[in-house]
Amino acid sequence: MNENGHMTMSKQRGLQRAALLLALAASFLLANCAQFWGESSRKPLPNERRDAAATHTLLAVGDIAFCADRPVAGSAAHRTADLAQAMLAQTPSARVLTLGDNVYEIGTPEEFANCYEPTWGRLKSQTWATPGNHDYGVREAHGYFAYFGAAAGPERRGYYHQMFGQWLVLSLNSNIDSSPGSAQYRWLEQVLAESSAPCVLAAWHHPVFSSSSRGNDRKMAAMFERLERAHADLILQGHQHHFERFAPMRASGAIDDVDGVLAMVVGTGGAPLSRFVAAPVLGSIARIRQHGVLQLALEPRAFGWQFVDLDRQTIDQGRRDCKPKKPR
Repeated sequence: MNENGHMTMSKQRGLQRAALLLALAASFLLANCAQFWGESSRKPLPNERRDAAATHTLLAVGDIAFCADRPVAGSAAHRTADLAQAMLAQTPSARVLTLGDNVYEIGTPEEFANCYEPTWGRLKSQTWATPGNHDYGVREAHGYFAYFGAAAGPERRGYYHQMFGQWLVLSLNSNIDSSPGSAQYRWLEQVLAESSAPCVLAAWHHPVFSSSSRGNDRKMAAMFERLERAHADLILQGHQHHFERFAPMRASGAIDDVDGVLAMVVGTGGAPLSRFVAAPVLGSIARIRQHGVLQLALEPRAFGWQFVDLDRQTIDQGRRDCKPKKPR
C-alpha cells in the first residue's frame, strides 16, 4: 500500500488475476463434480454426436411374399429375405422398410403366417411396414395391422414417421384419401412443418411414375407435390414388380434437378415380375426386371443407394447430397 493506505496498481492487477484463476478452477471442479454426481447415468451427448455423424443402413422393397406357385422355401421371397438377412448381418443396426403388398393374395392372417412369416418375417423385429392394395384385400387391412402391430404405425391408419439418424422417414398410405384437405395430407403438412431434419425420405405403395404396363398412378400426386415443395430427397414406391429409378422429378412429370425429387420403384421382393412398356416414361434412367433389394446408406446430409439382385450383384448404384430445405 502507499502512504495513504491504498493498493498500488500492480498489486491490484495481481489480485485480479489470482481471483480469475480461482474462478476458473472452481468452475472446472464444479463441472466435473456435476458430471460425476449428477449426470454420470445420463451420458446422451456423446451418443447423440456419434449418431448425428453416423451412416444408417435402410433396406427397402415391396411386393414381397408370393407363395402361390411353389413351396415357400423355393419362392423368390425366401431368396430376397436371405439376401436382406445377409445385409443385416453386416450392419445389425440397419432397418427394413417395406413398400406395400407385403403378402399375397389378399392379406389374410393365414397368408401372413404361412408365407410372410417364414420369409421376411425373419426380419420383423427390424421392420417398418407400409401397406399396399393386396394388404387391403381383407376388411380394413386387418391381417396386415394385426401382424405388424406397432411396426405399421399408430391407430391402424397406415401412415406414420420415424427419425433414423438425421433422416425423417415417412411411411404413407396410398390406399386411403391423400388429397389436399384429407387427414393424411394435413398430418404430412404438420410433420413437415415441425421437422428440422436435413434429409427427408417418403415411402408409399402406388408409384406416381412407372414404365410398366400399368403406367403412372396419380393418386399420390398431391403428396408428391407437397414433398417436392419441402425439398424432400427421396421417394420410394412399389406396386409395379420391377426396379426403376427416375431423374429428380416434379409431380407434374417435369425433370427438375433443383426442385424435383429422386423417385424409385422397388417392387422386387418376390411377386411375379412386371414387363416394361416399349417407350419408358420421361425421366426414367434405370429399369431392371429382376428380384432384389434396395440398400440405402443414409448419411447425415447425403445418401447412397445400391440395387442388389439375387446373385448379390449390384445392378444400379449412386450417391446424392440432400437438398437445402425450404421452409416447410
